[in-house]
Amino acid sequence: MAGLTLFVSRLPPSARSEQLEELFSQVGPVKQCFVVTEKGSKACRGFGYVTFSMLEDVQRALKEVTTFEGCKINVTVAKKKLRNKSKEKGKNENSESLKKELKPKKTKVTDKKARLIIRNLSFKGGGLKLDGRQLKVDLAVTRDEAAKLQTKKVKKPTGTRNLYLAREGLIRAGTKAAEGVSAADMAKRERFELLKHQKLKDQNIFVSQTRLCLHNLPKAVDDKQLRKLLLNATRGERGVRIKECRVMRDLKGVHGKIKGQSLGYAFAEFQEHEHALVALRHINNNPEIFGPQKRPIVEFSLEDRRKLKIKELRIQRSLQKMKSKSMTGEPQQNQPELGKDQQWKAAQNHTQEPSQAPLQQKGKAGSISWTGFQTKAEVEQVELPDGKKRRKVLVLPSHRGPKIRLRDKGKVKSLPPKKPKPQINQWKQEKQKLSSKQAPRKKAKGNKTENRFNQLVEQYKQKLLGPSKGAPLAKRSKWFDS
Repeated sequence: MAGLTLFVSRLPPSARSEQLEELFSQVGPVKQCFVVTEKGSKACRGFGYVTFSMLEDVQRALKEVTTFEGCKINVTVAKKKLRNKSKEKGKNENSESLKKELKPKKTKVTDKKARLIIRNLSFKGGGLKLDGRQLKVDLAVTRDEAAKLQTKKVKKPTGTRNLYLAREGLIRAGTKAAEGVSAADMAKRERFELLKHQKLKDQNIFVSQTRLCLHNLPKAVDDKQLRKLLLNATRGERGVRIKECRVMRDLKGVHGKIKGQSLGYAFAEFQEHEHALVALRHINNNPEIFGPQKRPIVEFSLEDRRKLKIKELRIQRSLQKMKSKSMTGEPQQNQPELGKDQQWKAAQNHTQEPSQAPLQQKGKAGSISWTGFQTKAEVEQVELPDGKKRRKVLVLPSHRGPKIRLRDKGKVKSLPPKKPKPQINQWKQEKQKLSSKQAPRKKAKGNKTENRFNQLVEQYKQKLLGPSKGAPLAKRSKWFDS
Protein backbone atom coordinates (compact mmCIF):
# COMPACT_ATOMS: atom_id res chain seq x y z
CA MET A 1 0.00 0.00 0.00
CA ALA A 2 1.21 3.50 -0.87
CA GLY A 3 2.90 5.32 2.01
CA LEU A 4 2.78 2.34 4.38
CA THR A 5 5.96 0.53 3.20
CA LEU A 6 9.43 1.58 4.41
CA PHE A 7 12.73 0.94 2.64
CA VAL A 8 15.52 0.03 5.10
CA SER A 9 19.12 0.20 3.82
CA ARG A 10 22.69 -0.21 5.19
CA LEU A 11 21.79 -3.49 6.90
CA PRO A 12 24.64 -5.89 7.90
CA PRO A 13 25.04 -9.22 5.98
CA SER A 14 23.94 -11.16 9.07
CA ALA A 15 20.52 -9.43 9.21
CA ARG A 16 17.44 -11.67 9.17
CA SER A 17 13.75 -10.97 8.53
CA GLU A 18 12.76 -12.04 12.07
CA GLN A 19 15.20 -9.60 13.65
CA LEU A 20 13.99 -6.75 11.48
CA GLU A 21 10.34 -7.53 12.30
CA GLU A 22 11.09 -7.65 16.03
CA LEU A 23 12.76 -4.22 15.84
CA PHE A 24 9.91 -2.48 13.99
CA SER A 25 7.08 -4.22 15.93
CA GLN A 26 8.10 -2.09 18.93
CA VAL A 27 6.65 0.88 17.08
CA GLY A 28 3.39 -0.76 15.96
CA PRO A 29 1.84 -3.88 14.40
CA VAL A 30 3.81 -4.98 11.31
CA LYS A 31 1.83 -6.29 8.34
CA GLN A 32 4.80 -7.58 6.27
CA CYS A 33 8.60 -7.60 6.71
CA PHE A 34 11.43 -9.25 4.71
CA VAL A 35 15.15 -8.85 3.97
CA VAL A 36 16.50 -9.19 0.41
CA THR A 37 19.18 -11.96 0.26
CA GLU A 38 21.78 -13.15 -2.28
CA LYS A 39 20.85 -15.96 -4.64
CA GLY A 40 22.00 -19.34 -3.33
CA SER A 41 22.86 -17.99 0.14
CA LYS A 42 21.16 -16.42 3.15
CA ALA A 43 23.44 -13.40 3.28
CA CYS A 44 21.65 -10.06 3.30
CA ARG A 45 22.23 -7.76 0.34
CA GLY A 46 22.05 -4.74 2.69
CA PHE A 47 18.42 -3.65 2.41
CA GLY A 48 14.87 -4.79 3.22
CA TYR A 49 11.19 -3.70 3.33
CA VAL A 50 8.77 -3.20 6.22
CA THR A 51 5.00 -2.64 5.74
CA PHE A 52 2.77 -1.19 8.48
CA SER A 53 -1.03 -1.05 8.78
CA MET A 54 -1.36 2.57 9.93
CA LEU A 55 0.28 5.82 8.78
CA GLU A 56 0.87 6.89 12.38
CA ASP A 57 3.17 3.93 12.93
CA VAL A 58 5.08 4.76 9.71
CA GLN A 59 5.77 8.31 10.91
CA ARG A 60 6.91 7.08 14.31
CA ALA A 61 9.28 4.53 12.73
CA LEU A 62 10.90 7.23 10.56
CA LYS A 63 11.70 9.26 13.68
CA GLU A 64 12.56 6.57 16.24
CA VAL A 65 14.28 3.68 14.39
CA THR A 66 17.84 4.66 13.46
CA THR A 67 20.05 1.69 14.49
CA PHE A 68 20.01 -2.09 13.96
CA GLU A 69 22.18 -4.14 16.37
CA GLY A 70 24.51 -1.20 16.95
CA CYS A 71 24.81 -0.25 13.24
CA LYS A 72 23.28 2.91 11.80
CA ILE A 73 20.60 2.31 9.17
CA ASN A 74 18.64 4.50 6.76
CA VAL A 75 14.84 4.35 6.87
CA THR A 76 12.83 5.99 4.08
CA VAL A 77 9.38 5.59 2.51
CA ALA A 78 9.52 3.12 -0.36
CA LYS A 79 8.66 4.47 -3.82
CA LYS A 80 6.54 2.76 -6.46
CA LYS A 81 8.54 0.93 -9.15
CA LEU A 82 7.76 2.25 -12.65
CA ARG A 83 7.54 -0.44 -15.33
CA ASN A 84 9.62 -0.09 -18.55
CA LYS A 85 7.14 0.18 -21.43
CA SER A 86 9.79 0.47 -24.21
CA LYS A 87 9.93 -3.31 -24.62
CA GLU A 88 6.23 -3.42 -25.38
CA LYS A 89 6.48 -0.87 -28.21
CA GLY A 90 8.19 -3.36 -30.51
CA LYS A 91 5.19 -5.62 -30.58
CA ASN A 92 2.64 -5.41 -33.26
CA GLU A 93 -0.06 -3.01 -32.14
CA ASN A 94 -2.55 -4.31 -34.73
CA SER A 95 -2.33 -7.90 -33.48
CA GLU A 96 -2.81 -6.68 -29.92
CA SER A 97 -5.84 -4.61 -30.85
CA LEU A 98 -7.40 -7.61 -32.63
CA LYS A 99 -6.78 -9.84 -29.66
CA LYS A 100 -8.30 -7.26 -27.33
CA GLU A 101 -11.41 -7.01 -29.50
CA LEU A 102 -11.82 -10.79 -29.64
CA LYS A 103 -11.21 -11.35 -25.92
CA PRO A 104 -14.01 -10.30 -23.59
CA LYS A 105 -13.08 -7.65 -21.12
CA LYS A 106 -12.51 -9.02 -17.64
CA THR A 107 -14.09 -7.10 -14.85
CA LYS A 108 -11.54 -6.20 -12.24
CA VAL A 109 -12.62 -7.26 -8.80
CA THR A 110 -10.66 -5.42 -6.17
CA ASP A 111 -10.95 -7.21 -2.85
CA LYS A 112 -10.11 -4.52 -0.37
CA LYS A 113 -9.14 -6.14 2.88
CA ALA A 114 -9.64 -3.95 5.91
CA ARG A 115 -8.08 -4.73 9.23
CA LEU A 116 -9.45 -3.35 12.47
CA ILE A 117 -6.85 -3.05 15.19
CA ILE A 118 -8.53 -2.76 18.58
CA ARG A 119 -6.35 -1.81 21.48
CA ASN A 120 -6.93 -2.15 25.26
CA LEU A 121 -8.89 -5.37 24.85
CA SER A 122 -9.72 -7.73 27.72
CA PHE A 123 -11.24 -11.21 27.71
CA LYS A 124 -12.28 -11.32 31.37
CA GLY A 125 -15.81 -12.21 32.41
CA GLY A 126 -16.60 -14.57 29.54
CA GLY A 127 -16.47 -12.22 26.55
CA LEU A 128 -14.63 -9.54 24.55
CA LYS A 129 -14.65 -6.14 26.27
CA LEU A 130 -13.36 -2.71 25.18
CA ASP A 131 -12.94 -0.13 27.96
CA GLY A 132 -15.41 -2.04 30.14
CA ARG A 133 -18.10 -2.42 27.45
CA GLN A 134 -19.19 -5.82 26.13
CA LEU A 135 -18.59 -6.31 22.39
CA LYS A 136 -20.82 -8.49 20.23
CA VAL A 137 -18.73 -10.04 17.43
CA ASP A 138 -20.26 -11.96 14.49
CA LEU A 139 -18.92 -13.18 11.14
CA ALA A 140 -19.58 -10.74 8.28
CA VAL A 141 -21.70 -11.96 5.35
CA THR A 142 -22.48 -10.59 1.88
CA ARG A 143 -25.72 -8.82 1.03
CA ASP A 144 -27.11 -11.85 -0.78
CA GLU A 145 -26.40 -14.09 2.21
CA ALA A 146 -27.94 -11.53 4.55
CA ALA A 147 -31.13 -11.47 2.45
CA LYS A 148 -31.26 -15.28 2.55
CA LEU A 149 -30.82 -15.29 6.31
CA GLN A 150 -33.73 -12.90 6.70
CA THR A 151 -36.05 -15.11 4.68
CA LYS A 152 -34.72 -18.34 6.18
CA LYS A 153 -37.00 -19.74 8.87
CA VAL A 154 -35.39 -20.84 12.10
CA LYS A 155 -36.54 -24.24 13.29
CA LYS A 156 -38.14 -24.00 16.68
CA PRO A 157 -37.75 -26.91 19.10
CA THR A 158 -40.83 -29.09 19.25
CA GLY A 159 -42.45 -30.61 22.34
CA THR A 160 -43.94 -29.18 25.50
CA ARG A 161 -41.36 -30.47 28.00
CA ASN A 162 -38.49 -28.18 26.80
CA LEU A 163 -35.93 -30.98 27.10
CA TYR A 164 -33.42 -29.02 25.00
CA LEU A 165 -32.98 -26.66 27.98
CA ALA A 166 -31.95 -29.51 30.30
CA ARG A 167 -28.37 -29.37 28.94
CA GLU A 168 -27.98 -25.61 29.59
CA GLY A 169 -25.31 -25.09 32.24
CA LEU A 170 -23.92 -28.64 31.93
CA ILE A 171 -20.16 -28.90 32.50
CA ARG A 172 -18.45 -32.24 31.94
CA ALA A 173 -15.23 -33.31 33.63
CA GLY A 174 -12.15 -33.03 31.41
CA THR A 175 -13.48 -30.18 29.25
CA LYS A 176 -12.12 -26.63 29.07
CA ALA A 177 -15.05 -25.29 31.09
CA ALA A 178 -14.14 -27.69 33.94
CA GLU A 179 -10.62 -26.25 34.33
CA GLY A 180 -10.19 -24.78 37.81
CA VAL A 181 -13.43 -26.30 39.20
CA SER A 182 -12.88 -27.87 42.63
CA ALA A 183 -13.50 -31.58 43.19
CA ALA A 184 -16.38 -30.86 45.59
CA ASP A 185 -18.17 -28.65 43.04
CA MET A 186 -17.64 -31.24 40.31
CA ALA A 187 -19.14 -33.97 42.51
CA LYS A 188 -22.18 -31.76 43.19
CA ARG A 189 -22.68 -31.15 39.48
CA GLU A 190 -22.56 -34.88 38.73
CA ARG A 191 -25.06 -35.62 41.51
CA PHE A 192 -27.51 -32.93 40.29
CA GLU A 193 -27.22 -34.25 36.72
CA LEU A 194 -28.12 -37.79 37.85
CA LEU A 195 -31.11 -36.53 39.82
CA LYS A 196 -32.30 -34.51 36.83
CA HIS A 197 -31.98 -37.53 34.54
CA GLN A 198 -34.06 -39.66 36.93
CA LYS A 199 -36.78 -37.02 37.37
CA LEU A 200 -37.18 -36.45 33.64
CA LYS A 201 -38.17 -40.09 33.18
CA ASP A 202 -41.59 -39.05 34.51
CA GLN A 203 -43.70 -37.60 31.68
CA ASN A 204 -45.34 -35.10 34.05
CA ILE A 205 -41.99 -33.38 34.74
CA PHE A 206 -40.91 -30.62 32.32
CA VAL A 207 -38.16 -27.97 32.16
CA SER A 208 -39.30 -24.40 32.87
CA GLN A 209 -38.29 -21.70 30.38
CA THR A 210 -38.27 -18.80 32.83
CA ARG A 211 -37.52 -20.31 36.27
CA LEU A 212 -33.92 -20.89 37.39
CA CYS A 213 -32.54 -23.06 40.18
CA LEU A 214 -29.30 -21.80 41.76
CA HIS A 215 -27.16 -24.19 43.84
CA ASN A 216 -23.89 -23.85 45.79
CA LEU A 217 -24.73 -20.43 47.25
CA PRO A 218 -22.99 -19.10 50.39
CA LYS A 219 -25.01 -19.08 53.61
CA ALA A 220 -24.79 -15.27 53.88
CA VAL A 221 -26.57 -14.55 50.57
CA ASP A 222 -30.14 -13.29 51.08
CA ASP A 223 -33.01 -12.43 48.71
CA LYS A 224 -31.91 -8.81 48.10
CA GLN A 225 -28.33 -9.73 47.24
CA LEU A 226 -29.50 -12.49 44.89
CA ARG A 227 -31.91 -10.14 43.09
CA LYS A 228 -29.12 -7.58 42.62
CA LEU A 229 -26.81 -10.32 41.26
CA LEU A 230 -29.45 -11.45 38.74
CA LEU A 231 -30.11 -7.90 37.52
CA ASN A 232 -26.37 -7.33 37.03
CA ALA A 233 -26.11 -10.62 35.14
CA THR A 234 -28.59 -9.39 32.48
CA ARG A 235 -25.99 -6.66 31.63
CA GLY A 236 -28.34 -3.71 31.94
CA GLU A 237 -30.96 -4.82 29.41
CA ARG A 238 -34.23 -2.91 29.47
CA GLY A 239 -37.52 -4.44 30.53
CA VAL A 240 -36.00 -7.09 32.83
CA ARG A 241 -38.55 -8.18 35.41
CA ILE A 242 -37.96 -10.78 38.13
CA LYS A 243 -41.24 -12.31 39.29
CA GLU A 244 -39.75 -14.49 42.05
CA CYS A 245 -36.45 -14.47 43.90
CA ARG A 246 -36.30 -16.62 47.01
CA VAL A 247 -33.47 -18.21 48.98
CA MET A 248 -34.68 -21.45 50.57
CA ARG A 249 -34.22 -21.54 54.36
CA ASP A 250 -34.65 -23.95 57.26
CA LEU A 251 -38.11 -23.67 58.83
CA LYS A 252 -36.72 -23.74 62.36
CA GLY A 253 -35.22 -20.39 63.42
CA VAL A 254 -31.58 -20.31 64.48
CA HIS A 255 -30.63 -18.50 67.75
CA GLY A 256 -33.98 -16.76 68.00
CA LYS A 257 -33.81 -15.12 64.58
CA ILE A 258 -36.95 -14.73 62.50
CA LYS A 259 -35.40 -16.24 59.39
CA GLY A 260 -33.80 -19.66 59.46
CA GLN A 261 -30.39 -20.55 58.10
CA SER A 262 -29.97 -20.67 54.33
CA LEU A 263 -30.01 -24.13 52.74
CA GLY A 264 -27.56 -23.09 50.00
CA TYR A 265 -29.96 -23.01 47.03
CA ALA A 266 -32.55 -20.62 45.62
CA PHE A 267 -35.19 -20.16 42.92
CA ALA A 268 -35.60 -17.18 40.58
CA GLU A 269 -38.25 -16.62 37.91
CA PHE A 270 -38.00 -14.11 35.06
CA GLN A 271 -40.81 -12.82 32.90
CA GLU A 272 -38.93 -13.47 29.62
CA HIS A 273 -37.00 -16.59 28.59
CA GLU A 274 -34.20 -14.56 26.95
CA HIS A 275 -33.38 -12.75 30.20
CA ALA A 276 -33.30 -16.03 32.15
CA LEU A 277 -30.94 -17.57 29.56
CA VAL A 278 -28.55 -14.58 29.71
CA ALA A 279 -28.48 -14.70 33.52
CA LEU A 280 -27.81 -18.45 33.53
CA ARG A 281 -24.88 -18.24 31.10
CA HIS A 282 -23.31 -15.34 33.00
CA ILE A 283 -23.62 -16.68 36.58
CA ASN A 284 -23.07 -20.42 35.99
CA ASN A 285 -19.50 -21.52 36.83
CA ASN A 286 -18.35 -17.88 37.20
CA PRO A 287 -15.30 -17.77 39.52
CA GLU A 288 -15.53 -13.98 40.04
CA ILE A 289 -18.85 -14.02 41.94
CA PHE A 290 -18.13 -16.13 45.06
CA GLY A 291 -14.53 -17.16 44.36
CA PRO A 292 -12.89 -19.96 42.33
CA GLN A 293 -13.46 -22.61 45.05
CA LYS A 294 -17.26 -22.01 45.28
CA ARG A 295 -18.70 -21.47 41.84
CA PRO A 296 -22.48 -21.16 41.42
CA ILE A 297 -24.35 -24.05 39.75
CA VAL A 298 -27.29 -22.68 37.72
CA GLU A 299 -29.82 -24.65 35.68
CA PHE A 300 -33.41 -24.36 34.51
CA SER A 301 -35.83 -25.59 37.16
CA LEU A 302 -37.84 -28.81 36.80
CA GLU A 303 -41.62 -28.43 37.31
CA ASP A 304 -44.41 -30.96 37.96
CA ARG A 305 -47.63 -30.48 35.96
CA ARG A 306 -49.76 -32.13 38.67
CA LYS A 307 -48.58 -29.80 41.42
CA LEU A 308 -49.03 -26.76 39.18
CA LYS A 309 -52.64 -27.81 38.48
CA ILE A 310 -53.30 -28.17 42.22
CA LYS A 311 -51.84 -24.70 42.76
CA GLU A 312 -54.07 -23.21 40.05
CA LEU A 313 -57.17 -24.85 41.57
CA ARG A 314 -56.24 -23.44 44.99
CA ILE A 315 -55.91 -19.94 43.53
CA GLN A 316 -59.25 -20.27 41.74
CA ARG A 317 -60.98 -21.35 44.95
CA SER A 318 -59.56 -18.42 46.87
CA LEU A 319 -60.74 -16.04 44.14
CA GLN A 320 -64.22 -17.57 44.23
CA LYS A 321 -64.35 -17.14 48.00
CA MET A 322 -63.36 -13.50 47.66
CA LYS A 323 -66.07 -12.95 45.04
CA SER A 324 -68.72 -14.65 47.19
CA LYS A 325 -67.76 -12.45 50.15
CA SER A 326 -68.03 -9.33 48.01
CA MET A 327 -71.44 -10.46 46.72
CA THR A 328 -72.82 -10.94 50.26
CA GLY A 329 -72.00 -7.29 50.97
CA GLU A 330 -69.81 -7.68 54.02
CA PRO A 331 -68.48 -4.45 55.59
CA GLN A 332 -64.91 -5.63 54.99
CA GLN A 333 -64.97 -4.47 51.36
CA ASN A 334 -63.53 -1.04 51.98
CA GLN A 335 -61.03 -2.24 54.60
CA PRO A 336 -57.42 -2.67 53.44
CA GLU A 337 -55.83 -6.10 53.46
CA LEU A 338 -54.22 -6.87 56.80
CA GLY A 339 -51.01 -8.76 57.41
CA LYS A 340 -50.72 -11.87 59.56
CA ASP A 341 -49.74 -9.94 62.72
CA GLN A 342 -52.53 -7.38 62.25
CA GLN A 343 -55.10 -10.14 61.65
CA TRP A 344 -54.02 -11.90 64.88
CA LYS A 345 -54.32 -8.65 66.90
CA ALA A 346 -57.73 -7.87 65.40
CA ALA A 347 -58.96 -11.37 66.30
CA GLN A 348 -57.72 -10.90 69.88
CA ASN A 349 -59.48 -7.55 70.23
CA HIS A 350 -62.65 -9.01 68.74
CA THR A 351 -62.69 -11.82 71.34
CA GLN A 352 -61.87 -9.46 74.23
CA GLU A 353 -64.60 -6.91 73.49
CA PRO A 354 -67.65 -9.15 74.30
CA SER A 355 -65.96 -10.48 77.45
CA GLN A 356 -65.26 -6.94 78.74
CA ALA A 357 -68.87 -5.79 78.42
CA PRO A 358 -70.43 -8.19 81.01
CA LEU A 359 -67.47 -7.57 83.33
CA GLN A 360 -68.19 -3.85 83.36
CA GLN A 361 -71.88 -4.43 84.10
CA LYS A 362 -71.11 -6.81 87.00
CA GLY A 363 -68.44 -4.45 88.37
CA LYS A 364 -71.06 -1.77 88.76
CA ALA A 365 -73.16 -4.14 90.91
CA GLY A 366 -70.07 -4.93 93.03
CA SER A 367 -69.50 -8.52 91.90
CA ILE A 368 -66.43 -9.91 90.10
CA SER A 369 -66.77 -12.85 87.69
CA TRP A 370 -64.66 -15.94 88.38
CA THR A 371 -62.34 -16.70 85.42
CA GLY A 372 -60.99 -20.02 86.66
CA PHE A 373 -57.63 -21.06 88.08
CA GLN A 374 -54.69 -19.11 86.69
CA THR A 375 -51.02 -19.99 87.12
CA LYS A 376 -48.05 -17.71 86.66
CA ALA A 377 -44.90 -18.98 85.04
CA GLU A 378 -42.24 -18.72 87.72
CA VAL A 379 -38.77 -18.58 86.23
CA GLU A 380 -35.89 -19.61 88.48
CA GLN A 381 -32.92 -17.25 88.37
CA VAL A 382 -29.29 -17.62 89.39
CA GLU A 383 -27.19 -14.77 90.76
CA LEU A 384 -23.84 -14.24 89.07
CA PRO A 385 -20.71 -12.95 90.87
CA ASP A 386 -21.19 -9.60 89.06
CA GLY A 387 -24.54 -9.14 90.79
CA LYS A 388 -26.54 -9.77 87.64
CA LYS A 389 -29.19 -12.42 87.33
CA ARG A 390 -29.74 -14.93 84.60
CA ARG A 391 -32.25 -17.67 83.92
CA LYS A 392 -31.48 -21.02 85.51
CA VAL A 393 -30.70 -23.71 82.99
CA LEU A 394 -32.45 -26.94 83.93
CA VAL A 395 -30.54 -30.19 83.64
CA LEU A 396 -31.73 -32.48 80.89
CA PRO A 397 -32.93 -35.97 81.89
CA SER A 398 -30.33 -38.72 81.65
CA HIS A 399 -32.64 -41.05 79.72
CA ARG A 400 -35.80 -41.14 77.69
CA GLY A 401 -38.89 -43.22 78.26
CA PRO A 402 -40.63 -44.38 81.46
CA LYS A 403 -39.16 -43.90 84.92
CA ILE A 404 -36.59 -46.52 86.03
CA ARG A 405 -36.96 -47.49 89.70
CA LEU A 406 -34.10 -48.39 92.01
CA ARG A 407 -35.12 -52.03 92.26
CA ASP A 408 -35.08 -52.40 88.44
CA LYS A 409 -31.70 -50.73 87.79
CA GLY A 410 -29.26 -53.02 86.02
CA LYS A 411 -31.90 -55.61 85.23
CA VAL A 412 -32.59 -56.49 81.64
CA LYS A 413 -36.25 -56.86 80.95
CA SER A 414 -37.05 -59.92 78.91
CA LEU A 415 -39.41 -59.33 76.05
CA PRO A 416 -42.74 -61.21 76.22
CA PRO A 417 -42.81 -64.24 73.91
CA LYS A 418 -44.60 -63.68 70.67
CA LYS A 419 -47.78 -65.69 70.39
CA PRO A 420 -48.13 -67.57 67.13
CA LYS A 421 -50.99 -66.46 64.98
CA PRO A 422 -53.88 -68.89 65.51
CA GLN A 423 -55.21 -70.59 62.46
CA ILE A 424 -58.85 -70.37 61.45
CA ASN A 425 -59.87 -73.71 63.05
CA GLN A 426 -58.01 -72.98 66.28
CA TRP A 427 -59.60 -69.56 66.46
CA LYS A 428 -63.08 -71.07 66.13
CA GLN A 429 -62.35 -73.61 68.86
CA GLU A 430 -61.09 -70.91 71.23
CA LYS A 431 -64.17 -68.85 70.55
CA GLN A 432 -66.44 -71.77 71.40
CA LYS A 433 -64.53 -72.40 74.66
CA LEU A 434 -64.83 -68.78 75.65
CA SER A 435 -68.57 -68.77 74.96
CA SER A 436 -68.97 -71.94 77.09
CA LYS A 437 -66.99 -70.42 79.96
CA GLN A 438 -68.96 -67.18 79.99
CA ALA A 439 -72.33 -68.94 80.69
CA PRO A 440 -71.41 -70.54 84.08
CA ARG A 441 -69.83 -67.32 85.19
CA LYS A 442 -73.20 -65.65 84.99
CA LYS A 443 -74.76 -68.50 87.02
CA ALA A 444 -72.00 -68.25 89.62
CA LYS A 445 -72.62 -64.59 89.84
CA GLY A 446 -76.31 -65.23 90.41
CA ASN A 447 -75.57 -67.85 93.15
CA LYS A 448 -73.30 -65.46 95.03
CA THR A 449 -75.91 -62.74 95.15
CA GLU A 450 -78.55 -65.24 96.27
CA ASN A 451 -76.35 -66.61 99.08
CA ARG A 452 -75.55 -63.13 100.25
CA PHE A 453 -79.23 -62.28 100.34
CA ASN A 454 -80.01 -65.42 102.37
CA GLN A 455 -77.30 -64.56 104.89
CA LEU A 456 -78.70 -61.09 105.37
CA VAL A 457 -82.20 -62.51 105.89
CA GLU A 458 -80.94 -64.97 108.53
CA GLN A 459 -79.09 -62.23 110.36
CA TYR A 460 -82.22 -60.13 110.38
CA LYS A 461 -84.30 -63.07 111.74
CA GLN A 462 -81.78 -63.73 114.52
CA LYS A 463 -81.93 -60.11 115.63
CA LEU A 464 -85.75 -60.15 115.73
CA LEU A 465 -86.56 -63.67 116.98
CA GLY A 466 -83.31 -64.60 118.70
CA PRO A 467 -81.09 -67.59 118.04
CA SER A 468 -83.06 -70.76 117.19
CA LYS A 469 -82.17 -74.12 118.74
CA GLY A 470 -81.96 -77.30 116.73
CA ALA A 471 -81.02 -77.50 113.06
CA PRO A 472 -78.37 -75.18 111.60
CA LEU A 473 -79.48 -71.97 109.91
CA ALA A 474 -78.61 -73.17 106.47
CA LYS A 475 -81.01 -76.21 106.68
CA ARG A 476 -84.03 -74.36 108.20
CA SER A 477 -86.93 -73.36 106.00
CA LYS A 478 -87.22 -69.77 104.94
CA TRP A 479 -89.68 -67.58 106.79
CA PHE A 480 -91.12 -66.15 103.61
CA ASP A 481 -91.99 -69.57 102.17
CA SER A 482 -95.76 -70.27 102.38
